[in-house]
Amino acid sequence: MTLVSQRLRDAPRDVDFDCVRCRNPEACLCHLPAWDAGTGQKCDDWQGAHLCAECHAYFDGPQGRHDFAARFLVLTRTLRRLFEHGILEVRGETHY
Repeated sequence: MTLVSQRLRDAPRDVDFDCVRCRNPEACLCHLPAWDAGTGQKCDDWQGAHLCAECHAYFDGPQGRHDFAARFLVLTRTLRRLFEHGILEVRGETHY
């Protein structure tokens, strides 16, 4: 893990975010299995998702580690939520 952000880690508690997978109100920032790291290594904080303990256990288990569609979904839901609340921002010009 290279990018650590206390603001991203505190966001589920500070803004009262629920789990992006099942809507359980007891969510925290959970590091998803890293695509480019070895076993036991965490991804950057911006690559985490707001998950409850049960959903976090799913992604840490053998089924969830290979459920790439679900991992992408919870990551994009979390990123959108962080952008909408001004916790994460993109700087510079946007071109379409």
